[in-house]
Amino acid sequence: MPPPIEILLQPHLPRLQQWCRRRCRDFHEAEDLAQEVVLQAIARHDQLRCPEALGAFLFRIAQRKLVDGIRKRVAVRPLAEDHPAPSARAARHESPRVDALRVAIRDLPGTLQQPVRLYYFQGHSLREVAAQLRTSIPCVKTRLHRARQRLRVEAAC
Repeated sequence: MPPPIEILLQPHLPRLQQWCRRRCRDFHEAEDLAQEVVLQAIARHDQLRCPEALGAFLFRIAQRKLVDGIRKRVAVRPLAEDHPAPSARAARHESPRVDALRVAIRDLPGTLQQPVRLYYFQGHSLREVAAQLRTSIPCVKTRLHRARQRLRVEAAC
């Protein structure tokens, strides 16, 4: 019978905590990240195929948790129509390509515009976009690809 996961984690904890401290803004944030990683590793230890790969398993969870935290902190910039018009002075300095891109996004059909807004402007993951649109992840990827193709053509004109 293999040893409990808590015992297997012990040798990896100092390195995990050090890794978290190097990548986080402050000590408390690093400790929180390390605790979340350990909790998730315990909850998902049945997915671990090989006990020798526990270190890689832990650091992969840590990397994903760190990226998720960064995504949540990133401020989402609203689209042009979601905020008041810029002043005349600001409008003079704005690139015609930016204007063309805004118009092209606004003119996309709804099936292409929604994934673009959710993924690129609101920062949702592919899984979240698929859930909101009640479709599959491959379908969302296809729609984003088609939207980018259309935007390239529109922006080039």
